[in-house]
Amino acid sequence: MNWKIKFICISIFTMMLNSVCTPVLGASKIGDLKDEINEVLDEKSSAEANIRNADKLLTKIQFEQNNISSQILRLEDAIEENNKKYIEVKNSIKQTTYASELASKEQGNLKDKMNKRNEIIKNRARSWQETDRNIGYLEVLFGSSGLNDLFNRLEIVTLILKADTELLKEHSKDQEELIEKQEIIKKGLKDLKSEELELEEIVVIIEEQKKQKDLLIKNLKEKEIAVKEEKRKLNQTLASLAAKEKAMNIVLKHNETIQEHTVSNPTLNIVNYISSSPGMVPDKYYPYYLEAEAKYGIPWPILASLHYIETRYSTHPTMISSAGAIGHYQFMPASWVGYKYNVGGGLVDPSLDITNLDIIKAGNGYGTDGSGDGKADPFNFQDSLASAAKYLASHGFSENPSKAIWHYNHAQWYVDDVLSYAELIKGTSANQNNVSNSVANVSNSVVNVGNKWIGNSVYIFGSGRNADDIEKGKFDCSSFVHWAFNEIGKKLGNLSSVTTDTLKKLGDSVPYEEIQPGDMVFFDTYKKDGHVGIYVGDGKFIGAQGSTGVAIADMSKGYWQEKFNGRVNRIK
Repeated sequence: MNWKIKFICISIFTMMLNSVCTPVLGASKIGDLKDEINEVLDEKSSAEANIRNADKLLTKIQFEQNNISSQILRLEDAIEENNKKYIEVKNSIKQTTYASELASKEQGNLKDKMNKRNEIIKNRARSWQETDRNIGYLEVLFGSSGLNDLFNRLEIVTLILKADTELLKEHSKDQEELIEKQEIIKKGLKDLKSEELELEEIVVIIEEQKKQKDLLIKNLKEKEIAVKEEKRKLNQTLASLAAKEKAMNIVLKHNETIQEHTVSNPTLNIVNYISSSPGMVPDKYYPYYLEAEAKYGIPWPILASLHYIETRYSTHPTMISSAGAIGHYQFMPASWVGYKYNVGGGLVDPSLDITNLDIIKAGNGYGTDGSGDGKADPFNFQDSLASAAKYLASHGFSENPSKAIWHYNHAQWYVDDVLSYAELIKGTSANQNNVSNSVANVSNSVVNVGNKWIGNSVYIFGSGRNADDIEKGKFDCSSFVHWAFNEIGKKLGNLSSVTTDTLKKLGDSVPYEEIQPGDMVFFDTYKKDGHVGIYVGDGKFIGAQGSTGVAIADMSKGYWQEKFNGRVNRIK
């Protein structure tokens, strides 16, 4: 059905429903009293619902507090470990610098030694020289008095020349060893200083993350106090209403006039649509979330959280908001098809076919054909889901998730709700073990296996090389890549000694033009091939980054585009 026809039909249905469900008030005093009792019951029901909501909110706040506290502990641990490594590097720099100074001193000593050798070589024939005359080896030989004397002199000169040759060999060997030693020290010092710079940057970033988490904890505690106070007031209201109900029932019971009348049924409010629990993701949607995650790099809990918040997992009766947002993920028509067609308030001309892909392309809209039927229909779930994932990816989700979600709905409370619900539903889908084999294969591939660590890990230089680190989500870039391939049965050498330098020697080299999801990609950061990740498609890669822990980053622009060195290795 065309989306414009859907809108008209649903609007007519809504008007009919509101007209037939208006309650009829009783005329008698008893009827009025019953109506008043029903009003009190409605108020009680509302207060009880609000108390339940407050309890849910308190549970959510406590959950968030516990989660953030755990993150803070991990960050503190990461800061401590990185600081230890920083001190170790500083000590190594100090020792290497001292070794360099010793080498320089040794070079001076060697020069003195060489000068002495040269002096010995120059004065070899002095014992054969006449007073105040310098004579060479040939003159010594020609000055012999006879044949016996000549042989004697020749033997001595030969011994002197042999000694000179040995001295020259020692001279050359010492020079070569000293130069080699100085080069080793120089390279080691350069590598250590590069590591020192990286560790300094990592510690600063993690400390800033901890400050942000501490602020979140403070805000949550303030929110918890406010909610508890609101709940206290609601309980007072509920007690007052209960007392009022009891008194009114006593009056009704003792009323001598009993009169039959009709009490209207509660009104069905079309706005208060079905509200599925955010902690239970409907089975039928989960595979589609995973497919969108694999294609666009948006974690499935975020996509499910948006789905829940916007239309309560598509149980909204009209799929159209009062502002005109439409479909499963509530896009404004102009956003869907492109603001080129905006006629005001995010709406478009009703005659415009917003499912037409050519029209969407011309308007630079976000509408996407996720179902493969050649159209982009906001009332088609797969199309709507793909469009929401594309929208978040286009607004920089991989670099700043909160900012991307804010673009979806310009309100901080909305961002907080999406992130909170996403955390709540993580790992709770009833059918995570019952999805189709094809989807399971995708979710278990090297591209997606690391998604469990997104937002749940920290970067620590040199970590991730034992079971304890991995259990706590502590990785550096090379240990994460090793872990991810190991999870799908691909061994990339010894875990304890894995580095970017060992990884870059594995697999087949592939031209960037032929890159595929699952290929290893390398970046020149603090050194050549200093960082590694796994390509996930659409110009993005997943890896353990110093600023985020495990995350999906965009290598088609910004920092990672500048650092990408073109190296792509494929593991078969």
